[in-house]
This record gives sequence, structure tokens and C-alpha cells, in this order.
Amino acid sequence: RFDPARPGGYPTVYLLDANLFFDDVVKAFRRAARKGELPPVIVVGVGYRDFAAMDSLRQRDYLMPASDSVPGSGGGDRFLRFLCAQLVPYVNERFPTDTSHTALAGHSFGGYFTLHAMLSTFLHGETPFTCFVAASPTADYAGGVLAQAWESAATEPPGPALRVFIGHEDEEPGTMRTIHVLQQSFGSRSVDRLYRGADHMAVALPSFTDGLKALWGAAAH
Repeated sequence: RFDPARPGGYPTVYLLDANLFFDDVVKAFRRAARKGELPPVIVVGVGYRDFAAMDSLRQRDYLMPASDSVPGSGGGDRFLRFLCAQLVPYVNERFPTDTSHTALAGHSFGGYFTLHAMLSTFLHGETPFTCFVAASPTADYAGGVLAQAWESAATEPPGPALRVFIGHEDEEPGTMRTIHVLQQSFGSRSVDRLYRGADHMAVALPSFTDGLKALWGAAAH
């Protein structure tokens, strides 16, 4: 049961593509909380007016930099600023959130954006997120520019609170390259899981649940 006066607040998960995933993710998190595998969490669905809007706008909001391979792409930094400067403060003002446990979770293009947001946090410390769950991230986007950026950034020491989980259905080179860099830099705070035999869409829900179990588990109670 939701307690508006919960001491320390609730860990909070910002879920991208919520038009598609929100209901199933909430059910899965509730089951995991009843079993003691996860703490009770606040789930904030980040979505669009309807599915048609989601299909037309997610590549604009989730991808950075712009690429001719995906029309309309390139707005990732602007969308990240919206989350950090408007949405997260709005939620924190109105709900009892544990700001030391704030997760961002996304699938496919959303998984790419999640790793992009983590890179911004890693380099600049300017986002409120401490935990990142990327399901089937589109790591080969724009010629693997994200993996290249991580390789350049990984010489910097990671902040002690940052944690990342990557779920994937195959061993796509861009994904494995990114995983390798993160594991070298973050050690045990970087977890990956191969869902062998799953298709691209089927990786999303187990990644979101398994990711928070691996990175938070009972520790965020």
C-alpha cells in the first residue's frame, strides 16, 4: 500500500515507451515486491498521447546525434534536459521519492537513450539518475557512436552510485563492445544478461525486472 509519509521515500523508476510497457511492468514489479525481490517502487511512465505519436516521435526524443538512417532523429539531449529539469523535479515535489535510487529504463531506441543518459551522468554528473536499465539497446545506431563515446570516456573514474544493466537477445557487436567498456570501468556495478532465443521485443519485460533485481534487489528497501 502506498504510504505518502514513507521514511526515506520510494525508489523511483522512469520507464520509457510507457504506452507499450507500463501496465506489464507495474504488474511484474508488484509481483517481485511481494516476493521480497524488489522494494516497493514508484513507476513513472514516460509516454506519448497515443501509439501513433509514440511511433512518430520516439526516434526524435531517444536518439542522439541526428543520423540520415533514422529520419527525425537527433533530439536526445533536449529530451534528457526535459526529464532532468522538468519531469523528475515535478515528481520529486509531489511524491515521497528516494532520490538516491532513481532509475531510467528503456528498450531498443529507449535503451540507447538510457545509455546516452548514463554517459551524460558519468561525464557531467548533471542528471538525477543513478541506475540504468537498457533492454536491447540499438547500439549500432549512427555507426556505433555511443560505444565510441563510452570508450573515450571510460578513462574517467565512475561515480560510486552509478549502476547499469544491459539485457540483450544476441551478441550484436555494438552491444558487446559497449558492455565490454562498461564492465572494465564499472566492474560488478555493470551487469549484462543474454536472453538466448528471445526476440527483440521479448527482451524488454524480463530486462526491466531482472535489471532492478540485479542492481537494487533488497538493498533499496
